[in-house]
Amino acid sequence: MSELRLTLLGQTAIHQNGAPLTGFKSSKAVAVLCYLAVAGQPGARTTLIGLLWSELGEANALMNLRHVLANLRELVGDHLVVTRQTVAFQRECPYWLDVQHFETGLKSSNLTAVRAALALYQGDFLAGLEMRQAPLFEEWRSTERTRLRTLAVGALQTLADQSPDPAQAIADRRRLLALEPWRETAHRQLMERLADSGQVNAALAHYESCRQILTEQLAVEPAAETIGFYERLRLATQTPVHRLPIPTTPFVGRSMEIDLITCYLADPVCRCLTLVGSGRAAWGRRGWRWRRRPDSFPAFCMALFLSHWRPSARWNLWRRRLLLLCNFRCMARKNQPSNCSTICKIAKYCYCSITWSSCWRGGRCWPKF
Repeated sequence: MSELRLTLLGQTAIHQNGAPLTGFKSSKAVAVLCYLAVAGQPGARTTLIGLLWSELGEANALMNLRHVLANLRELVGDHLVVTRQTVAFQRECPYWLDVQHFETGLKSSNLTAVRAALALYQGDFLAGLEMRQAPLFEEWRSTERTRLRTLAVGALQTLADQSPDPAQAIADRRRLLALEPWRETAHRQLMERLADSGQVNAALAHYESCRQILTEQLAVEPAAETIGFYERLRLATQTPVHRLPIPTTPFVGRSMEIDLITCYLADPVCRCLTLVGSGRAAWGRRGWRWRRRPDSFPAFCMALFLSHWRPSARWNLWRRRLLLLCNFRCMARKNQPSNCSTICKIAKYCYCSITWSSCWRGGRCWPKF
């Protein structure tokens, strides 16, 4: 028995034994076959008449349905079961229906199976099938399109959130936006993914696309959260202004350590670099020397050189100063407790170098971030 293959997600195509099935006398014959295959249950003749020939009288509608069914039985044979009252798609015969595999795959807990199911979604349901004077069929097609599109968007959102591969997550976000370009949250999440992967310029360019889409389609500007994220990225690409004092004595040697610091901060994965050493180890001076190198110090970078620091009651003073720094970087909220987690929040989109000199006392090492 021949296998019938129905591709309904995207451009409508029907194949039999690997070859395109031709010979349909009208688009309504294709519509009847697709409707019965998707419904998965027998359809009453009166239902089919109402879907496709509601503008005709009963006699003419019944005659058109008989002609369509005769055409279908000639083309698909046993895949269609016709009685005096109902018509059904025979699922016991060999067939493949992309809608059925798509919905089944999305129910899987395996991300690979979900991704394979999403590959079947090539466009809107029954795209390219032109129908005339069939408002009820158009209503059914529109409902199915919305339902299947919603399933695809939800699955893409899940994949983008859970994918361990940054490149794949970015591709999932882009495909999601191709389906629903007005989703500002998805635009912002794509910008974050691009920035996290080191593609800051691409993230900035995407913001302009997001703003244009929202303006054209919804006549609104991006939300404050999106604009704020864009401004932080834009500032991160600007050349920093150094305000360090001019050294009174030359810095000799230690080029290997300075290059190592530069190498660490050039790595997008490294968000916070801690220099720990005794007061005479010159770690603060090395950090200061690195800080003055314009070719290796990125914008939006902070360097706190706490030379000859000793754990004492003055820690409360330093906590207040660090919290002020957090507030200045817009990473802390009003009345937020000053703790290490607050300081660490800075490092998400800022490069941070903190030097603790003379911090070893009594075998205890004080805060390292």
